[in-house]
Amino acid sequence: MKLQIEKETLINSLDWSTKFLTSRPSIPIFAAIKLTANKEGFSTEITNLEVTSKTKELIPVENDGEVLVHAKFFTDIVRSMPAGKILINDNEKTGKLEVSSGKNKTNIPIYKSNEFPETEEAKNLIGSINSRDFSNALVRVGIASAREDTTPILQTIKIDLQKDKVILSAIDRYRIARKEIPWKSNKDIDKSIIIKNKTLIELAKSIENSTTTDIYFDEENSNIITFSTGSYNVTTQIVAGTFPPTEKLFEQKYNQTIYINKSDINSALSRISIISNNTTSVTTIFNDKTITLITDEINEYSAQEVVDCSYSGEEIKIKFNIQFLKEGIAQISENYICFDFEETTKPIRLTGADKPEEESKDNYKYIIVPIKIG
Repeated sequence: MKLQIEKETLINSLDWSTKFLTSRPSIPIFAAIKLTANKEGFSTEITNLEVTSKTKELIPVENDGEVLVHAKFFTDIVRSMPAGKILINDNEKTGKLEVSSGKNKTNIPIYKSNEFPETEEAKNLIGSINSRDFSNALVRVGIASAREDTTPILQTIKIDLQKDKVILSAIDRYRIARKEIPWKSNKDIDKSIIIKNKTLIELAKSIENSTTTDIYFDEENSNIITFSTGSYNVTTQIVAGTFPPTEKLFEQKYNQTIYINKSDINSALSRISIISNNTTSVTTIFNDKTITLITDEINEYSAQEVVDCSYSGEEIKIKFNIQFLKEGIAQISENYICFDFEETTKPIRLTGADKPEEESKDNYKYIIVPIKIG
């Protein structure tokens, strides 16, 4: 292998690939990156057999070849090189990969290439979606996926692929998030796919500056799905299992709706969080046209805020995990937060609106389970 490539181009490829590196690989080869040079250009590949990321750069190469090197070391070395052309050369005499730029040269040990596992990717294009919209939706829904849980299905995001829209859903034991976004499907489709939240959040970071993300899925190999932006792609295993049913909670009619200015409640929650440090609960008391937020007392500190709202009626008390409430409100993009509920002990739905009494135009919904008031 011998080729020259612009540092910026190579860094872009490596940034895409290394996002999906296993942090604690079970075997050394999962810490490696495969570099390939041939008549089609220069490509990289990383895999842990669950997630595979690939890039391809259409550049001329002097000598064909394929090598495996330690991904992080290679990336760090490339990043430290000066701007401009980088020469990559597989030196058969030393058995090492030479990475050089100007007067700088580093030799990297090469792994045995036959140790790298065979990988697959889906080939059937089923539709395309705006990358920024998709990235944004994955992040906003992903906050409701469990960070750590003994139930693997709670560490996932469900993707419902329909003819004219994609629906993303995530759930942990205390909240649920859902977002609808339009897309262009190549055919009538109605399929649900479950993918690990960690993989999709890394995908969201990778695609946010691209234009379009193409989605590939093969019925004959239905355990994988591929997401592609031009010459960069990631293929991931689909999680087996049944996602908890959530549709009824999102679509049901609620008998009480309260509108609160998002800026006002955000500011109030930020101030009382100084006392709570996001580790405790907040009690919300709805009275005539106001909501009072009161923190639990911590080391003799406590806080109280009063915010205007649309509610009129008898006093209502609802207790929330303050971090979950803040995270849900932060994802709503409109000017007002809409609290929908039936009873103060049952799940409460948060949506947005540009003005009170208006319908949300964003199609983002967040359900949070209140804390029992003892």
